[in-house]
Amino acid sequence: MSEQKDYYVSMIRGKKYALMAGPFATHNEALYWVGPVKKEASRLDPFCDFDLFGTCSKPVNHDNKMGWLNVYIGAKPRELSK
Repeated sequence: MSEQKDYYVSMIRGKKYALMAGPFATHNEALYWVGPVKKEASRLDPFCDFDLFGTCSKPVNHDNKMGWLNVYIGAKPRELSK
């Protein structure tokens, strides 16, 4: 049985990364949000046009964070366990 994952839209700038949206229950949900996240991030910071956007996953646990653009794009992430 495979490990349960949280999926995020991520951004890479240089050697740093950010969890932009999520966590989502499936990789397909995260993929759906890549375009809207990039568009909104570029609106807030035009330098984002030069950053890399994609998806990533983390094992599900209570320490996982919410993506910081969720409220800007209207994403409904998976509810984190407490």
